[in-house]
Amino acid sequence: MNPNSKTILVVEDDMVSQMIAEHWLTLEGFQVHTAMSGLDAIEKVKLHNFDLILMDINMPMMGGLEATRKIREMPNRKETPIVALTAHTDRSQILEFKNAGMNDHLEKPFDPEKLKSVTERFLC
Repeated sequence: MNPNSKTILVVEDDMVSQMIAEHWLTLEGFQVHTAMSGLDAIEKVKLHNFDLILMDINMPMMGGLEATRKIREMPNRKETPIVALTAHTDRSQILEFKNAGMNDHLEKPFDPEKLKSVTERFLC
């Protein structure tokens, strides 16, 4: 895999979490774009083809579940991997993520090895 050819959208309203994710992904060689809300993510997805979207669940204006549903309705976006970024990991919430169209979840705070594992799983 050539990470330089892969582009990831990090959708996260917390600047510290956004910067941490961007830092680790950039170190791995990925091109990283960021969005502060679900609404911002939708606009960016309309303009760019991302190889992976890391989507926070709880954000102002539009949360990750609603944004994921809207992205899944877009042409050519049904197969884009979307991974939930969340501290919530009980079974019912994980099912809710999957029902919204998310492929997996990643717990916050970020563990660099788990972040690397997620990118390898969806981008290799």
